[in-house]
Formats: sequence, C-alpha cells, structure tokens
Amino acid sequence: MNNLIVDCWVIVVIILIISGVFLRSRRKDYALAVLPLAIVPLAHIVSSPVAILASKIHPWEIADIRLGFEVTALVITGILLTQFSLQIKSKVSRNAFLVLCAAFCIILELVLIYNTKV
Repeated sequence: MNNLIVDCWVIVVIILIISGVFLRSRRKDYALAVLPLAIVPLAHIVSSPVAILASKIHPWEIADIRLGFEVTALVITGILLTQFSLQIKSKVSRNAFLVLCAAFCIILELVLIYNTKV
C-alpha cells in the first residue's frame, strides 16, 4: 500500500475528530466548515481504483485520470470552503479561514500530485 494512502486516511480521521470536537462543543457551523478539508485526501484514496476502471473505458493513462480526479476534488473543496466561510461574520476571521484552509488543501494536493507522477 502506498504510504500516502495511509497518510490520507490519517488526515481524514483527524479532520473527523476535529469536526466531532466542534459538534460536542455545540459549534455545528464550525463542524461542517472543516469537513470539506477531507475531500482532497479522500479523493486521493479513491482516485486509484477509479482511474483503473476508467482506463479500461478510455485510452488515457492512469496517472492522468488520477490527476484530473484529484484536481476536480480540489476545485470542489474550494467551492465548499467558500460557501461555508460565508457563515463567518467577521471578515478577518473569514479571510483567515479561507487562506489557511486553501493553503492546506493546495499544499497537500501538490504533494499528492508529485507523488502520483513520480
């Protein structure tokens, strides 16, 4: 098993724990706002089986299919993070939330893409 697959599972579990902590502290809006952060690692986990199935239908390379799948997941994550950030009243807090979450997702995606292409 690829080491980054295990790392992605760990990231997903940590994000779910963070969301659970927010739920227990009765911060449902924060609990929902952090869930999109799990989309990028989940997409990486699912991308390999999806790419293998899709390569049987289309003559594309498996790595290219995975890349398209993961970049699509990154775009969806960005859209969802933007939507959830609209619930944050303070403009400074909203911008900080978006910048930090976007940086996390982009850096993680770059690492995953690099690992996929190598």
